[in-house]
Amino acid sequence: MFDLVAGLIGGLIGGSWAERSEVRRAEARRAALAAGEPVRVPCGIRDTGAGQTQWRHGDLLITADGAWWTPPGMNTRRIPLGPQG
Repeated sequence: MFDLVAGLIGGLIGGSWAERSEVRRAEARRAALAAGEPVRVPCGIRDTGAGQTQWRHGDLLITADGAWWTPPGMNTRRIPLGPQG
């Protein structure tokens, strides 16, 4: 019984901590974007063609000029997403 209670309490504390840290990261990204700084968000992208089931991991780079997806470790290669401007 003690294990169950300790597990529930630990889960609540861990979940609350993870949620608060994600909220802080989102607020920092929002503030950086409002200040005109580029923002990098880790994400995955998948082609929408027939039979495309593989996800490619990288970063979503958001600036005032638009949004690009960049593969990991390659800051020079950018794939534009959506309308520019």
